[in-house]
Amino acid sequence: MIANSICVNLYRKMQYTNFTGLVHSVFHNAFNVITSDNEFITFLNFNKPMAPYTIRVSDNISFLNLGIESSMTINFYHNYIRLERLGIDIFIDKASKWDGNPIFAYPRDDVESIFEKLELMKGFLIHSEKTEGILSLLTTLNDKYCGFQLIPINQTSDKGIIFIKERFSDFIESYIGECKATIGDRVKDVVGFGPGLTPSMDDFINGLMISRIYLFDYLNKDIVDCLAFNQLMTEKIDGKTTRVSEEMLKTSSKGEVNQDIRDLMLSLLSYTNIDDYNLLLKRVADFGETSGTDIISGIYIGTIIQFNQFSRRLVSYG
Repeated sequence: MIANSICVNLYRKMQYTNFTGLVHSVFHNAFNVITSDNEFITFLNFNKPMAPYTIRVSDNISFLNLGIESSMTINFYHNYIRLERLGIDIFIDKASKWDGNPIFAYPRDDVESIFEKLELMKGFLIHSEKTEGILSLLTTLNDKYCGFQLIPINQTSDKGIIFIKERFSDFIESYIGECKATIGDRVKDVVGFGPGLTPSMDDFINGLMISRIYLFDYLNKDIVDCLAFNQLMTEKIDGKTTRVSEEMLKTSSKGEVNQDIRDLMLSLLSYTNIDDYNLLLKRVADFGETSGTDIISGIYIGTIIQFNQFSRRLVSYG
């Protein structure tokens, strides 16, 4: 089997050491490995966008159909990876190197155009009708803040929403107030909420953190402060959500996300073709059942909060 792309950080590690891992979880389009030094590596088929610490193979195959199972041993060598029990080798010598770091060099769009694209994003979310994710919880924002109004206020009888609503409100208040002393505990109170391998709340926080990094750069604020706050957001999440989600949140806190999410942020903030922007919204929304719309919800809310923090442009607190 041939690898099409490999994350440059993983490629560098394989060049100086051999190591072993165990298969953690397997799906049709992906499987995950935890190495002996507790690093988390993901393998994708050709259908999926590149992501941090990932290898993508050239074929549109089902990893489940290959017979890959959890706890199988996998060895990483200089130029290939071997699934011992199945006798499958994945060669990386011709794979392109993918850098997951944020990109800050792009032609910056003006603020008016960005708000027009935010309105398109808001309309996209409203009409997605994926209310089983974070969207229904966002009505909580309508109770306290003006300017979001993502969906109309509805009274819900869902016990899960009722349970998390007050915690979510405390978390958002701590996030908007940039409360370094409390943000870690507030994230710990809400992380892991919702169904799925990456729960809805975690996807939403993923969108908040990545939008925070790109908006800090766009608004010429200190990225070091931004990264430090993001780190505080993830410092107490270990064991509070799935391992896959933990890894996603920790890489997102540093600005590393998959290719489609990064492209969406760049399209939002740079001169872009609106058709291309709408296409990226659909591509990100296609992640999982609700993961995509939950991430976009975080980007939408996070972008508005950052503009408001520095321009008092749209949202009023009260």
